[in-house]
Amino acid sequence: MLIIKRTKKKNSLPFSQGESPSKSLKRQPLSELAKDNLPEEPEYEVEKILKYCETKDKYLVQWRGFRQKTYEPIENLNNCIDLVNETRRLQKLEPIAHVSRGLCGATTTPGVRLNPNNWVPLEKIKAKIEQIIQDRFPELELTVTLGQPRTLPGKDEIFLMCASNHCIGLFYRQKDERGYIFDSENCWLTNNSLKQELARLEGMMPIKAVKYAYQARLDFCGSQVASAAIELISWHRRDYIPQEIHPSPVIRRRLETFFHTKKLVNERSR
Repeated sequence: MLIIKRTKKKNSLPFSQGESPSKSLKRQPLSELAKDNLPEEPEYEVEKILKYCETKDKYLVQWRGFRQKTYEPIENLNNCIDLVNETRRLQKLEPIAHVSRGLCGATTTPGVRLNPNNWVPLEKIKAKIEQIIQDRFPELELTVTLGQPRTLPGKDEIFLMCASNHCIGLFYRQKDERGYIFDSENCWLTNNSLKQELARLEGMMPIKAVKYAYQARLDFCGSQVASAAIELISWHRRDYIPQEIHPSPVIRRRLETFFHTKKLVNERSR
């Protein structure tokens, strides 16, 4: 899905033909993330990706509910990688890697198969989450820490970890005496080898996985963990932790823009 500016005209896209929706996005500065009264923007859904054009390095998109079709770059299609890959399969092109293939966008470890310029240091993710906590949730005493907990925490605390070159978050909630683990791949539920890297956590505290509802690009796992952390903090303030989280599309888009700016390497270097 892509969040674009609302229009009153029916059956026409809210951007001119040939213009990228990314140029028509109704964005506010990232500092607006600090406010609770974020404007709700409509979501326009990709119905089908018709083809990939190598000369344009863009995908021809059919939008649900609209007759017009537009060419979009891959960065505008981060939330429908499955449709992108189906189109690439039909054109006998290599698929775009996404989180289910298990690399990371939140470490400086060399060897990434996509674009290393999209990798985000954990320190940068920590700083952004701390800023949002200070601005949006000043009443909460909540610490953000890098790495796995060494002992059982004595207070509410968020841990940012890297396992198998993948960014993972852990929210320890003292009231529940439990750790809630989350990431863009739901690896605690699906990846046994990665879970083994974090096995010592289960010897320290009860662990419960919070399912992340969206599919993301492989090198975007850092921004997705930041989005998930903010959503969990919001639920924590309401004294409840859900089994599945759906971070705000507006916040996800802004954090992706803040953290990630580069194309996939294998789009240009095939």
